[in-house]
Amino acid sequence: MLILNSRKKITVAALFIAGVVLGTLLCGQIIGYSSDKINIYGNFVLRTLKYENISSVNLLKYIAAYRIRELIVIAVISMTYVKSALYGVYAGYVGIRLAVLVSTLTMMNRKMAIPWFLLFNMPHMILYVIAVVWLINTSLDGNREQMIRGRRIGIVKLWVLICILYILGILSEVFINPVLINLLK
Repeated sequence: MLILNSRKKITVAALFIAGVVLGTLLCGQIIGYSSDKINIYGNFVLRTLKYENISSVNLLKYIAAYRIRELIVIAVISMTYVKSALYGVYAGYVGIRLAVLVSTLTMMNRKMAIPWFLLFNMPHMILYVIAVVWLINTSLDGNREQMIRGRRIGIVKLWVLICILYILGILSEVFINPVLINLLK
């Protein structure tokens, strides 16, 4: 799906990797490799996930608002003249977030970090990543006017598919992921 056939796409991919490296370094420096200072997915959150009955409606509202904002930002970026630079900044930010999460889980759980990471991020992240990479890839192949006016063949279908992937991602994050997380009980 992601074909690195242009310098813009290679730059975005490189900035994502740089974000991962920077996030790992920042996490190591800020936390100082001391697991007692880590608060992400800490005991309070895990106890809440295990023993509290989280309202699916409230969770749906929260996740839908967050993910729709994210999709709107990416969509707006796709229509700007400086989209490759903005996609690079976005990719770096996502790389930093990813690295901080993996580093934190590694410091908390050592050998179980990757299973925990997969548990907290599946299956919804697969859908979001496919949608975002597809949008970025298509956006960098076209020009601004084609993305805005929809003159590019299949651009409306692309947006419909991206929205469907995001809706499926939101639904899986609300209804499937909590079931997987409750397997930690």
